[in-house]
Amino acid sequence: MIFFFVYFNFFLLSLLFWWSSFFVLNLFFGVLLLENKNFFFNFVFYFFFQEVLGLLFLLNLGPSFVVFLLMFKSGVGPFFVWLFFFVYFLKDLLSIFFLIFKKIVFMPVFLFFCGGGFFLVILGGLVLLYLSFYFVFDYWIYVFFFSSEGLNLTIFFLFFTEFDFLYFLFFYYFFFYFLLLSSSFIDLEKLFYFMNFPLKLSFFFKGFLVSTVAPIFYTYLLFFFVFSMALAFLNFWSDLFLSFFFNLSGWVLLFTLLIFFLFLMGFLF
Repeated sequence: MIFFFVYFNFFLLSLLFWWSSFFVLNLFFGVLLLENKNFFFNFVFYFFFQEVLGLLFLLNLGPSFVVFLLMFKSGVGPFFVWLFFFVYFLKDLLSIFFLIFKKIVFMPVFLFFCGGGFFLVILGGLVLLYLSFYFVFDYWIYVFFFSSEGLNLTIFFLFFTEFDFLYFLFFYYFFFYFLLLSSSFIDLEKLFYFMNFPLKLSFFFKGFLVSTVAPIFYTYLLFFFVFSMALAFLNFWSDLFLSFFFNLSGWVLLFTLLIFFLFLMGFLF
């Protein structure tokens, strides 16, 4: 159902159809919330907030107004604060549906309305999200922030062409990595783990990016992804089985660099 709406939102330039897709997904999410009676207040708040924004969306008071409404509805930074009223209590299927699938349906509409004037708004939302990471100590809030970050990045990349993706991918993976390397209070392994969190919006975006530019730049992109994915994988299993015995942070990073180097040598020779 979600992919059906995404597909038709790309080709049907109709405010009424877009609003209908948002309404059906809100209703479906509300039914999932009502299956647990403890979420009744969350359902009332969420449904009322979404439908008020939906009615304003139908009024179509201008492209800028519509984009700001979409940012509020989807929880794009810096307009994600209202989500804290109920997102902390979502678990399992509810969290997957809300943090991932429900946001995908907004992408075609953002693609149609987004202009150059919203570049700074999206960039400011990314900066606010990155600053928020330093004040969060709960893993579930981390997952929520990284989901919002993935949505911001996806909309952020809509402003650029495929060749610009490569520049920002390099910037995202390497500049921030070496910038944070000198900060001893930041756990870089968990940072890379969350960057590759399965079923996160940026996780799908990376797959789409590889499939789009693979015929020309597959070799270079593969080097970036192997390094980060290997680091995330080793960190996960080392934390799960071996963290009770000794600290593997330095060894994990060294071993990952060795794997990356061997892979590079094997690919070239």
